[in-house]
This record gives sequence, C-alpha cells and structure tokens, in this order.
Amino acid sequence: MLKSTLWMLKGPLLDDLFRIPIQDKTLYGKVQTLCAKIAEQTYFPYLAGKTIIGVGGKFSTGKSCFLNALTGCDNLLPTDQKPTTSIPTYLTFGEAEAAYAYSVFDKSFLVDSDMMHALTHAFYDKYKVGFAKSIRKLALLHPGFRYNNIALLDTPGYNKADAKSECVESSSLDEAIINSHDARIAREHLQNCDYLLWLVSAESGIINQTDIDFLKTLSLQRPCLVVLTKADKKTPESLQDIVRETKLLLEKTDIPIVDVTAFSSHDKVEYFGKTSIPDFIKVAAESHDGKENILAQTQTLLEKWKDAFAAFQDSTDQGSITCQKMLQETWDPFAITSLVALNCEYNAQSTSLIHTLNRIQSLENKIYQNIQRSEEHTSEL
Repeated sequence: MLKSTLWMLKGPLLDDLFRIPIQDKTLYGKVQTLCAKIAEQTYFPYLAGKTIIGVGGKFSTGKSCFLNALTGCDNLLPTDQKPTTSIPTYLTFGEAEAAYAYSVFDKSFLVDSDMMHALTHAFYDKYKVGFAKSIRKLALLHPGFRYNNIALLDTPGYNKADAKSECVESSSLDEAIINSHDARIAREHLQNCDYLLWLVSAESGIINQTDIDFLKTLSLQRPCLVVLTKADKKTPESLQDIVRETKLLLEKTDIPIVDVTAFSSHDKVEYFGKTSIPDFIKVAAESHDGKENILAQTQTLLEKWKDAFAAFQDSTDQGSITCQKMLQETWDPFAITSLVALNCEYNAQSTSLIHTLNRIQSLENKIYQNIQRSEEHTSEL
C-alpha cells in the first residue's frame, strides 16, 4: 500500500511539481522528506509515530559508543566499524531484541546474528566478501531502549579516514570532502531527520571548518545540539575552553544550535553539571513530528501542492487576458503575430495545468486510501 503511495508521490506528482515555478522553495524538500518517511514506514513499520533524531559527525567521533551509552543498551552497536562498512542504523524500542535490514533490492527482512557478523569489517577482512553494500539501512529494536517516542539514526561519517588521498586533485580538501559520495549519503539521511545531534571529538579540539561547512549544507530547520565526545580524554580546564570556543565559533555562523556540551561515553556522563542531552531528547520526544501521521502530513503537502498549481494557473490565465487586451489595442501586424503566438502558448499551458490538477485530484484519493489502510494495519501490529 505505502509502496504504491511512494511511487505516486515520487513519480507523477513530483514530476508535475518540478514543472512549475513556485513561491515556497521549501516545498520540494518537504516532499522529499515525506517520501523518505513513507519509505521508512514501508520497510520499517515500527518507526511509525516516532520522532527521528539523527546522529551525525565525522568518522571516528565515537557515534556508536555515544549511542550505546545514551540508549542504556551496551554493545547495541558495533564500535569497530570502518567507513567502508558503516550502514545507517535506526535504534528504537522493541518488545524483544530484533534486527531488520532494508536492502538495495527494496526488500526488508529479519537479520540473525550470523548475518550481522557478515556485515562487519572483521568478516570482510577474513573472507574478503562484503555484504554491507547490499544493505541500505538497518533497524535495531531493543526492550532496553530508554525512549518510547523516538528513534535514533546512527549515520556513517561524512568523510572517510583516507579522504586526503581521494582528494589530491581538488584545490580545496574541505570542498572535496563536502561534495564527496560519503557526504552526499550522510546529508541525504540527516536532512530527512526531525532533529539532529552533531558529534565532534574533543580529542581533535574545537569544531573545524569542514564540520561547519557540512552543517550549513543541511539547511537545518531546527537548532541542533553539538556534543563534544571523548570528553574524558581532556582535562576539565582544556575541555571548558573547547566548549566555549566551539560555541563562540558556531554563534558567528547561521547554523542554529541549542547548545554545545561535552560527554564521555566511557563514563556515561555529561560534563559540568549540564543536562543538555536529556533536555534535547525530551523536547524531541514531546514534539508532534513523529505523532503527526503520514496521512496528515500528506494532506498538508498536497494542499500546498494544489495551491502552487492554482497560483501558477491564475498567472497563466492572467497572461492570456493581458495578451487579448493588447491584441484589441494594436494594429501593428508584427505585434499581432507575436501576441497571437504568445496567447496560444498561454492557452496550451493552461490546458496542460487543468489536466495536471485533475490528475493530482485523481491520485490524491488513491494516496489517502492507501495511507489510511496502511496506518490501520500498522496500528494493529
């Protein structure tokens, strides 16, 4: 049901939307985000109603260790992954421990312990056979997961450990990293999240320009929380300086942030008496992003969609009226020829828009029916 909905949104309707100029430039992104949410619920129905918090950062910032500590589920995520084998992974609550995979063949399936082992780089190093590239996303369910209303998304680092060797032909290493395949994959996942936790290794000092440049490309709609991981590797004095300087540096940019805080995954503690991390998660858990169902989100977007088409049609009709008035007022044969040709284009465009709006109306009813049936089915799971 949701598969056909996804096809209709990403296929006919999205194609139609790209055909016209619209005032709300964020509409394209909102449609893409909705499609991502529908895809998530198609293959991972247990994410329905969840607010998604993305966890991003460079490779080796300790994302997996941080998430293991944050969720209270030790060893939930492997902490020895290489950038070539990392897979975007959802973490959420489940009545029993389970792992599901979504493959490049658009199939979702239960993953057993042997399969999970086959996805690690240790397996690849031993057998020289890699299965990770066949998996788009994983979802890990655990009864010990602390938060019922959210899902955390562990994303691969946006840079590879050997990024320098791959970027020697670029005049700017930072620019090459930001535009790399890894960065595009990380960006795609993080832009579709409701909230963002951005990790920076305290061992590396203050946040660097590459991180800042990457964060700017996300065009965040909400302030993110910046977490300095591996805080136990620094002295309290040094750590305070890093927190303060990172915050000052970010405040000079247009990147919206809630706070900059420090955390030790080893000690499972946030430093300097702060509670920024649990406060951030509480806000996300109490938000309506996950609770607003797919049907409501789709209805809102399709109404904006139709409004955009209607506004463009009004503009087209007005152009035709103007042409007709000018035709009545001129005797210049060259002007008449041009105006007649232009009016014909306006009329053809108007006819095309009417057909498009009719098609949207027809597909709209099918989309609503599919989503409603799917959400009723999901609520029974």
